[in-house]
Amino acid sequence: MKQGDLVKLNELRFPQYKGMLGVLGVKRLWGSASPDHMRWIVFIDNKWHPYIVDEWNMELVNEAR
Repeated sequence: MKQGDLVKLNELRFPQYKGMLGVLGVKRLWGSASPDHMRWIVFIDNKWHPYIVDEWNMELVNEAR
C-alpha cells in the first residue's frame, strides 16, 4: 500500500465507516519499524480519522497512479 491508495476499513473494527472508501495519507511505523507493522493516517468521511489505522485493518480497493 502507498499514499493515495483507496481503501476500505474493516467493518467490524470501524462500523461507522461501513461502505465508505478512504484515502491513505501518511505512513507511520509501529514499534520496531518492521514492514509487518505499518500504520496509516486515513482520510475518510471528509475528515482525517482521529487515530492511526493498522494496515491489516484495511482492504486495498484501488492503487493510486
